[in-house]
Amino acid sequence: MAAYEEETVITLELPGVSSRHAASRYYIDEDLTDDVQVAAPVSESSAAKTAELEAAIKNLTEERDTLQELLDVCREQDTDTLQWMLGDLCEQHSAVSDIYANTDLEAAIENLTEERDTLQRRLDVCEDCHQQGWLLFQNRFYYISSDTKSWHDSKADCVQKGADLVIINSKEEQNFLRKFKKRVWIGLKETEGVWKWVDGTQLSKSFWIPGEPNNYEDKDEDCGEIRYYDQEDSWNDVPCDIQINWVCERAP
Repeated sequence: MAAYEEETVITLELPGVSSRHAASRYYIDEDLTDDVQVAAPVSESSAAKTAELEAAIKNLTEERDTLQELLDVCREQDTDTLQWMLGDLCEQHSAVSDIYANTDLEAAIENLTEERDTLQRRLDVCEDCHQQGWLLFQNRFYYISSDTKSWHDSKADCVQKGADLVIINSKEEQNFLRKFKKRVWIGLKETEGVWKWVDGTQLSKSFWIPGEPNNYEDKDEDCGEIRYYDQEDSWNDVPCDIQINWVCERAP
C-alpha cells in the first residue's frame, strides 16, 4: 500500500508539470466546481422569474381580449361607434408581439398593461355615452335632443352636458347630421353682420340653402339651423327664439 502511494506521487510529477502546477490545477478545478454550484441557484431564479413574467403576460392578454370582446359588443350597438377607440390597437399589439419575440418580457407586460387600461377607459366612455344617448362619429360625440328649445336655451343645455352646439367642419359631418331627419339648431350665430361658430371662429365652409341667409321679411334671423335635411345644402337663418331640436357636440 505504501509503495502504491509513492507511485501516485511520482505520477503527479510528470515532465513539464511541477507538483505546484498540479496542485494549482486541482484548486482551479475545485473553484470552477464551486462556481457551477453557486451559479445553479441563479439560473433557477431566472427561470422562476421568466415563468412569473410569462404567467403575467398570459393573464394580461386574457384581460385585454375580454375587454376587446366587450368593445365589439358595444360596436354592434352603433356601427359608427368605437372606430377611433380601436384605430391603433393592431399597431400596439404588433409592437407587443415584437417585444415578446425579443424575450423582453418585462417590457411586454408594461405594454400589455397600458393596452388593457386604455381599452378599459374606452369601454367606460362607450358605455357611459351610450347610456346618455350620445353617438360617435369621426372621433366626436353627438347628442340629438328629443324636445325643443330656443337657440340660447339649447346652447345652455349643451354646456350643462359638458359640450356645445355642434360646429360643422366637413361635408361628412354635415351628411351625418342630416341622417337624423330633424330640424335642428347648430352652433352658428350672426354677430354684427358676421356669422361665427360658438367657439368664436368665423364661418368659412358652409351649406346654406340657395338664397340664405337673408333675414326674411326683415326679421332678425341671427341663428343657424339645419332646415331641409333631405338635401346637402340645408342651412337656414331664423330668429333665435323659435323652438326646435338641437345637436350638442363634444370631444371623447
